[in-house]
Amino acid sequence: MFFKLLKFSIIILLLLSCSKNEFVYQPSKKSDPYVIYNEAYSAFENNDFFFASKKFLEAEANFQDLELAAKASVMSCFSLYGINFYEDSLENIERFIKTYPANKNVVYVEYLKAIIYFEQIGEEKHDVKP
Repeated sequence: MFFKLLKFSIIILLLLSCSKNEFVYQPSKKSDPYVIYNEAYSAFENNDFFFASKKFLEAEANFQDLELAAKASVMSCFSLYGINFYEDSLENIERFIKTYPANKNVVYVEYLKAIIYFEQIGEEKHDVKP
């Protein structure tokens, strides 16, 4: 009796697994990067730096033009700096330097990196080494 029930349940499972409902992975459609960038810039102007940073990163991923993608990445770094997320900003800066080493904004990004390190200095007594 047990084996008949087991056989019956296996046959039912096999029949159910061969149903017509196929779930096929479909990648998400790319959004218009200009719209995303404008949303991020509006959030940046309204001092919503965290949301702006996320949107700038999303715009960077969607841009086909490297110059515009680099600009979105710089804005993301600056947005994180604006809310004192220094570690995240430094990670984005390092990623920017590795990804876009010949970009014209590398000098500004290095300056932003120096400002972040400067703001993390506590007192003069703690910074006695060159």
